[in-house]
Formats: sequence, C-alpha cells, structure tokens
Amino acid sequence: MEGEKVEYERFFTESDRHVFDQSLGQSGFAQVDTWQDASYFGTWANPKTLIIFSYHEGDCCKTMCGDREEFVNEINRIKEYNTAQGGERGFLGIDAGVSPIMIQRWNDIGLGHLLH
Repeated sequence: MEGEKVEYERFFTESDRHVFDQSLGQSGFAQVDTWQDASYFGTWANPKTLIIFSYHEGDCCKTMCGDREEFVNEINRIKEYNTAQGGERGFLGIDAGVSPIMIQRWNDIGLGHLLH
C-alpha cells in the first residue's frame, strides 16, 4: 500500500512461544490473545515502540509500525482477521497485565477498549 510505514523482519527459531512470553513481557509487550494461542503460536504488541511480534511454529515476524496510526491499524487487522476466522471467541483481547503504566499506554494510543 502506497505511503504505508510498516516494515517487517522475519526469521526462524527452534523454540516454543513460552520463550517469548517471558522475554517480551519484560520488554513492555502485551499478549494479544486469540483463539489460535498455543505452544506453537502467539502474538505480542508494544504500544510504546509500535512493534508487533508473532510466533508460529518457529517462524517469527516482527512488524515495526512507523507511527501510531499504523500500529492501531495493524492491531485492528489482527482483531478483524481473528474474529472472521474464530467467530466471537476469535479475538479475545489484549492482556496488558496489572501494570498501571502498561494499561495507560494502551489507553493513550486509543486501544484501551481492547484490554481484558
């Protein structure tokens, strides 16, 4: 899409998603919960750095958004896709944990309504 400021970095790793649960959680990422979540699949997002990270059977994709609008659009695409694939239980929400700072970051970017 012309003018889009999203960049992607892809790589492969031999591990499971639980490696990323801990390391990304400590780096300001929140888990994006969907019906697909399993030991071989997961998605995390960071509203401060505007990065979305996904893991699928060793394939990793780091999506780096150029601005707030692109980040919000990407999160909404994830929500729409998972809702279309998994019905009303397809997109479960974003788990920012109990950190007031993390919750505020999601509210500040306009996606607080997706927190659960």
